[in-house]
Amino acid sequence: MKVAIISDVHDKLSNLKQVINEINLMGIKHIICCGDLCSPFTARLLGEKFKGDVYAVFGNIADRERTPHVEKEFLNFHHLGDYGQLTLGGKKIFFVHYPEIAEAKAKEGKYDFVFHGHTHKKIARKVNDCLLLNPGEIYGLRYPPSYAILDLETYEYDFIQV
Repeated sequence: MKVAIISDVHDKLSNLKQVINEINLMGIKHIICCGDLCSPFTARLLGEKFKGDVYAVFGNIADRERTPHVEKEFLNFHHLGDYGQLTLGGKKIFFVHYPEIAEAKAKEGKYDFVFHGHTHKKIARKVNDCLLLNPGEIYGLRYPPSYAILDLETYEYDFIQV
């Protein structure tokens, strides 16, 4: 089973539309968003255009007040608050916006995968038996825009440049 991991969209709709189209074409049914969608219209785009389930958490830029309401509009949009915990494909996943929290959770040894955003810089590394991953940023402010595709069975991942 493959999942897509995105973060730090910052309302860059043109890039997000491209990402959604690519992920839909790949047949992936789960997007995990590590925060900073920003405005409700950005969250709505995910709910409307993605053909699977979206799991999102708060970032540090305006998400808290705005994006949770979108969950009521779309059955496939799940806003989980400050952090998310999921089991997909038999694997335990934790995701959050902040790298410090993600690092601590990866070290706990309770999760197969831990994802975060905030730094806008893509990274992937093993912390004990856990894969810690930041997909980069959709926006393209500090680094070329990117997201990640992860195979939950093989632990193989790809960073996809937008």
